[in-house]
Amino acid sequence: VRKQVYIHTSCSFLFTKRFVEPLALALDQKKYDVEVWIDPFINYFDYKTEFSLPVQLLDLRINWNLIECSVHLLKLYRLFKKAKPSVVETHISVGSVLPLIAAKVAGIERRIYHNHGIPFVGYKGILKWILYLVELLNCYFASEVITVSKGMQRIYGKMFPVNFHVRLPDPGSACGLPDSYYVDLESMPLIKKTARKKWVFR
Repeated sequence: VRKQVYIHTSCSFLFTKRFVEPLALALDQKKYDVEVWIDPFINYFDYKTEFSLPVQLLDLRINWNLIECSVHLLKLYRLFKKAKPSVVETHISVGSVLPLIAAKVAGIERRIYHNHGIPFVGYKGILKWILYLVELLNCYFASEVITVSKGMQRIYGKMFPVNFHVRLPDPGSACGLPDSYYVDLESMPLIKKTARKKWVFR
């Protein structure tokens, strides 16, 4: 039985219970021994939540404190060396950098970065470039990159000097809709312009 570590930066235990745990349990339990590693945000703990599989609470998110990040990175590395997973899957941009680096250094060959959005496209200035660097690091240290839509896949194809292979979930999308439901809003300028006006006056 191969071990898979499923990593998610979550805002609460309840979110993990409702959305993360079902994804982990959907894996073939005869093939994978699954653990979930989560980073609940401070003051959002719900200790009454019970899980149907092993869960570890860890500091996963990258921040401005380089010493703190280094300590967390070393801890993740040691955990990976001890657990020896065959697969590591991470979600959420700022919660993926440290686990992916640690998994790479620990010699884990299959490191999946499952992207749900590309934050830097909505920002300007220094924050935009910081988020861009975060995304670049995630893709560099992952062995596989999965994103949720054709629109995101296209942005990935243009955003980096290195052409990372980015694939979509199969079949359909992360929302459970078939691929035929996808609508490219960038090809509909009137809708795009209207949406911007509504956002401004909201």
